[in-house]
Amino acid sequence: MKRIIFHVGPPKTGSSAIQNCLAENAKQLRTHGILYPLHNRDSNFVSSGNMDSVFSKNSEGEWTFNQLKWQELEARFRRSTCHTLLLSSEFFFSKMEEITEHISHAHFIAYIRDPLATRESEYNQGVKRHGQTAAFNHLAVVSPGRLETLIDSWHKFGGHRFSLRMYHDTLFEGGNLITDFLVTIGAGNLTEKVKNKLINRSYSFEALEAKRFLNQYDIKGLNSELDLALQAYDGDITQYSLYPPKIYNQRRQESIEHLLRLRDTCKLPFITEFIKALKKDSPPLYFEQTSVPQYMEDVGRYLSDKYPKLYFEICHHILTEPGIESEAIVSFIKYYNGNEDKYKKLRDILDKPESLLVWFRSFF
Repeated sequence: MKRIIFHVGPPKTGSSAIQNCLAENAKQLRTHGILYPLHNRDSNFVSSGNMDSVFSKNSEGEWTFNQLKWQELEARFRRSTCHTLLLSSEFFFSKMEEITEHISHAHFIAYIRDPLATRESEYNQGVKRHGQTAAFNHLAVVSPGRLETLIDSWHKFGGHRFSLRMYHDTLFEGGNLITDFLVTIGAGNLTEKVKNKLINRSYSFEALEAKRFLNQYDIKGLNSELDLALQAYDGDITQYSLYPPKIYNQRRQESIEHLLRLRDTCKLPFITEFIKALKKDSPPLYFEQTSVPQYMEDVGRYLSDKYPKLYFEICHHILTEPGIESEAIVSFIKYYNGNEDKYKKLRDILDKPESLLVWFRSFF
């Protein structure tokens, strides 16, 4: 029997790492009977996966199922000796109903992540890739979000269509996400032959605050390179929460209640194991978002040492955009050209009415 599997994510469940692994090992997968169509990846090894393999954008820019693309891909699959066609994209998560309308025997793989952790991870992503400058809103309640989508889809399409996996380090088959996914698709014998590369790493707290601050400036053309640099930055604060302890405990309970609803509504007893694992997790330390100048200086020093051209270009943007003056600016550009005289003059000018732009032009 030929299987058609859609890995649908959802977002913030390691899809980039999974897709990178599948793309790098497409030939090995094929020798094991699994056809995984190749797709483009950006400089961060991130992509939209196989969305373009079966969907196209209409005149209004909306993704819609492309019957011709599907017929061509299905024909290719039928001609092959592979027993499984595997497609992966987070965008499939919101398109499961459309997929089932056209592919009656499609099967879905989805990972269930703690809604509390998901919310913090989405904020991190907003700072990394989408220009977020506001501090995290820890007062907002934790939404069930995608868990509700899973509940609706489970009842609408039938639980037999789903393989639901728990996104938690202690519950992954083999101890990591890649092994867990390969076992789920029936390729567990490949686990020793593939590398578990970390893709789209979350920022350390120092890097998060530096990027949030730099998002004030027009550095769009540098964002991709800066993202890679900050992912590689080994800050001292790698395990942290943006929730104050008391509020964290409240949000943790909200998260568990959403998981209990999924468990009870869809009759998924394994969710109990997931909840137990979450309760055993030690709450990460809370750090307040203040863009502390020391963080800015440390990240500035790191960039000036490891990525001097990038650092110079970012400083150039900062210094040519008047109106945003702060202690954080001084700290970040301290190593600009290694010129301590310029740093001292900028340090002095913060207490004077002249703009940074006037000061900057006096040197060039």
